[in-house]
Amino acid sequence: MKKKFLTTIMAMCLGTSLLAACGNTAPEAAQEGAEVQESDGQEGDGQKDDGQGASGSGEESGEVATSGIEGHWQLMCELSHIEYSDGDFYDTSLMYCDGEAPASEMIIRSEGDQYVVDYYYTEYDYYEKNCGIPMVKSGDDSSFTFTLADPFDDSSDDQELKLYLNDEGRLVVEKQYRYEDESDPEYWSNSTYTSIYLPKGSPLFDDPESLRYFDTVTVSNTADLLNSIQNNRKILLEAGEYDFSQVASKAINNFRISESWDGTKNVVSEVSSLCIEAKDGAKVELCIDEPYDPVISFNNSKGITLRNLTVGHHVEPGYCSGSVLYFEGVDHLNVDKCNLYGSGTYGIEAYNTYDANVTDTDIYECTYGLVALHNVGTFNFKNCVMRDSSDLSMIDCDSAYDVTFEDCVFSGNDATSFDTTSFVEVGEYDRVTFRNCEFNDNKFYTFSNREVTLENCTETGNSSAMTEYMNASEASAPTKDSLLEGYNAAVDRQAEIDNELSTNALLDQATLNQLAYEEFNLWDSLINQMWTYLSGTLDEENMTNLKAEQQKWIKDKEAAMKTAGADFEGGTMQPMIEYSTGAKLTRERLEVLIQRYIGD
Repeated sequence: MKKKFLTTIMAMCLGTSLLAACGNTAPEAAQEGAEVQESDGQEGDGQKDDGQGASGSGEESGEVATSGIEGHWQLMCELSHIEYSDGDFYDTSLMYCDGEAPASEMIIRSEGDQYVVDYYYTEYDYYEKNCGIPMVKSGDDSSFTFTLADPFDDSSDDQELKLYLNDEGRLVVEKQYRYEDESDPEYWSNSTYTSIYLPKGSPLFDDPESLRYFDTVTVSNTADLLNSIQNNRKILLEAGEYDFSQVASKAINNFRISESWDGTKNVVSEVSSLCIEAKDGAKVELCIDEPYDPVISFNNSKGITLRNLTVGHHVEPGYCSGSVLYFEGVDHLNVDKCNLYGSGTYGIEAYNTYDANVTDTDIYECTYGLVALHNVGTFNFKNCVMRDSSDLSMIDCDSAYDVTFEDCVFSGNDATSFDTTSFVEVGEYDRVTFRNCEFNDNKFYTFSNREVTLENCTETGNSSAMTEYMNASEASAPTKDSLLEGYNAAVDRQAEIDNELSTNALLDQATLNQLAYEEFNLWDSLINQMWTYLSGTLDEENMTNLKAEQQKWIKDKEAAMKTAGADFEGGTMQPMIEYSTGAKLTRERLEVLIQRYIGD
């Protein structure tokens, strides 16, 4: 397994870094990412003449005949497929709008009797370009090849890429790589990387979700649902009940559906850009009779959307120990217009999940709490109703960064089974915000075990602890003076940390990690206060514009932190590198906001 993991990472790195040729800078337009498109019969988007490519009429002697590939192209998505000698394989898909996706542009033009391509590639702070690469027509007369030179001038590592237009007029670039283990000749892997481009400026980029899915299938039973799950697919469910307990294992013929180490069945793994939704608003229920399993689980996946579904356990309350929806290692999650009911322990349980949005969804009658979020980042709930659940903390967070509940209603929940629990349970450095929320008729001994942010929230009929907490929260609301005072204090503390790092060579790694986390939290806490201040002072239009800007910054910052720590993944230095990077970027962003909205 270790060998396979290493070769997978090696192949994937080659699939990105070696797609780009050596050079210094990429065009400004290549800074944005892109997202995959659906094969829905749209025609000719690859033939658009946007005035940026050669016409290539081919009427004059010595000129190449037109083939439709000329023009300025922008990356829509990257697909990878890796096959191993033991029969296993690995697939993934990255859309241009996914935070960690690279960006690439190609300009193809004719020069005399051949085509040449200018190739640009960027990923985070890594930029490369190669201009004027000659293209060679392949034997089938419908495709071309071109070669990207190895940045380190090792001709054995030059990469030959195949380029052609597909039936939908999209530019496809393919590259293959084979790895062979010199110490074990029987071990090898074959990798194929496919990049799909649209004409730069294509209106299709305006609707990213339409690009994400390559096909759409309609199913009417549970086995077909599970067997239909694959990358870049939208699955529409006919009306009816889909009971996962009634599906025999022999009826499942999909390597993405498995049983986990703890016996949990029907776990969906390693899938990218998948949407499961009710067809035309049909009444659809996903359920399970097994009390110990989640209704459906997603593992190590990205770009998951669940829409217009009712999901829950057919188990008597008190006998269930599985959540309704369970996510682990999921990026870019959307749960929209769903009903998540108990008996399930939590409506949503998530670990190591980032960039999640839960909208217009009801969570109710759960038997532990409403949501449990552990090691998550940028997890947003909007226009949700969370009601009639009981026993433990309703909002259970640990290592949860940037969790927001906006325009949500919490009603009829009871967290009084144990006097040691609170309605909201957060870790020491978690950041949880309730904005424009209603709290009605909830019972608890303590609203939150640690400070959370309440912005423009209302309450009626709750335990008296709610009123006390809201009054204290309002009294501590940040002001212009308190923000400037906090900034100066943070600058002083940062200087102390920097001095400690530069003068004490005997610090062990655990202490270095702790200091990095402290400086990250120092600036993260302050920018959170700044956001609370701006939410109460800016008008709606300016706040809406700032939210969009801030969301992009958060995505870029989190991507930069992951990239910085990638070279140290699994090592003791990884937390230090990631938190130090986050601290630097957060301080810079805070200073921009202070200068723009507060001044000196």
